[in-house]
Amino acid sequence: MADTRDMAPPGAPAPLGHRGIVPPRIGPDPEPLPEQILAIYRATPAAAVSDKVGRLWTMEPVIGPLHPSMPHLAGVAITVKAPPGDNWAVFGGLNRAFAGSVLVVDWRGHTGSCGGGEKALLSGIDRGLSGVVIDGAWRDVDDVAARGFPLFGRCATPFSPAKRDPGEINVAVSCGGVVVEPGDVVVGDSDGVVVVPRRHAEQVARALAEQAGGADAHDEDMVRRIGEGFEAEVAERSAGGTSMDPARQEREQR
Repeated sequence: MADTRDMAPPGAPAPLGHRGIVPPRIGPDPEPLPEQILAIYRATPAAAVSDKVGRLWTMEPVIGPLHPSMPHLAGVAITVKAPPGDNWAVFGGLNRAFAGSVLVVDWRGHTGSCGGGEKALLSGIDRGLSGVVIDGAWRDVDDVAARGFPLFGRCATPFSPAKRDPGEINVAVSCGGVVVEPGDVVVGDSDGVVVVPRRHAEQVARALAEQAGGADAHDEDMVRRIGEGFEAEVAERSAGGTSMDPARQEREQR
């Protein structure tokens, strides 16, 4: 029997262009992060998290808070892959929000329209949504900021697009140059956004907690040792050699 799903009804114009044959997907919702682990990320600046995970998990600086008053962001990723210029899947992702979740939207940098606005967030906020990160734009930014809700993206724009193409939810996405999977930890503040792969979330959290215990003394000592290492390196290279003292090793790891 012929497949008539793409056939236009009698009297209607035939659909134009190509139609993809790969169906959209909705993956399982991620498990919430244990509260004691999430609490560490909520208390830790994005820069400190970035120091632990490195540049591969730090989003490009074009992704940032959309208002100067946006609060710190920390939570577990619900991911959305939406066709640029269509936000139907964004609403689907918001509908799956749970306490401690962060909506991460792969919109391929589209800024000609918005992924949503303040009203789109309300039901998710009621269910405990902790924030939104979109590789694209949002609107009603002042109203969202007045609610104290963390919203990160490329920019604001007022135009709301059509909802025609489904997109995907809870699949691996790319946001700000970083691959984000459902359940990854997302941390953001005025410095930017960082991702912690879920498989390393507890390990990184323990390292952050240990560092926080002696952060001030460590930082003072670190500056002294790296500064001394710099002078030693200059002297060594001026003499025609190189050094690999502990301070240089530490500098290259940071």
